Amino acid sequence: MSDSTEFGLPEDPQRPRAQVRSGVSPRYAQLATFMRLRHDPAPVGRDVVVVGAPYDGGTSYRPGARFAPRAIRHESCLIHGTGIDRGPNVFELIDVVDGGDIDLSPFSMDLAMETATEALTSLLADNAAFLMLGGDHSLSLAALRAVRRKHGKVAVLHLDAHSDTNPPVYGGTYHHGTPFRWAIEEGLVEPGHMVQLGIRGHNPRPDSLDYARGHGVRVITAQECADRPLADVADEIRDVVGGLPLYVSVDIDVVDPAHAPGTG
Repeated sequence: MSDSTEFGLPEDPQRPRAQVRSGVSPRYAQLATFMRLRHDPAPVGRDVVVVGAPYDGGTSYRPGARFAPRAIRHESCLIHGTGIDRGPNVFELIDVVDGGDIDLSPFSMDLAMETATEALTSLLADNAAFLMLGGDHSLSLAALRAVRRKHGKVAVLHLDAHSDTNPPVYGGTYHHGTPFRWAIEEGLVEPGHMVQLGIRGHNPRPDSLDYARGHGVRVITAQECADRPLADVADEIRDVVGGLPLYVSVDIDVVDPAHAPGTG
């Protein structure tokens, strides 16, 4: 097989491939980028830049999320990107690159939050959007600060087991249970256009959702989601979001602990 083909398919010289060609380079070879996308450490004009945020200074229990961006990239090397009987590949429709990682302090919450905010703000100044791979969920605040500077207040779809609107604890201002509390208080989001989906489990206090609900956030618990047709849930999300720019945040513990037991 020549270098200009993959599985016998001709290469389009007018549109270089977004991903390393798995028919030429085995999926365990080369740098481990997200879904084997091209690495561009100084991206400009891209539709989406994938960026890692290796940080777990905001976790209140198990550390280790700092290694997640690297682990995600390694596992994603197995993904081709085109489903059976589907197409085209998403990367034939939008221009996406892997921009590498943000270097974040493992010692200072304040410095890490400031560094992440400035790095993501810079990315959005030159590109349309980013996909951030955490890291713990505290860094959602940095992402929302950056998005606010470009788009103004945004709608939010937040998939999580917890509301993450808690106050500081243990003297830590920016822990992984606080980002959406600060986002609301800083005016980064429109809480009336915010949906928290999948909330479940035990909490330290029975009033743990009062802050979110009291500010107009629509909380759809895991039980409610299970009891309703998913199409109805999706329609409600669209209604709440409305016409605002949308920020989507997925915390890993929205997944059943049987499948994601290592969350912090």
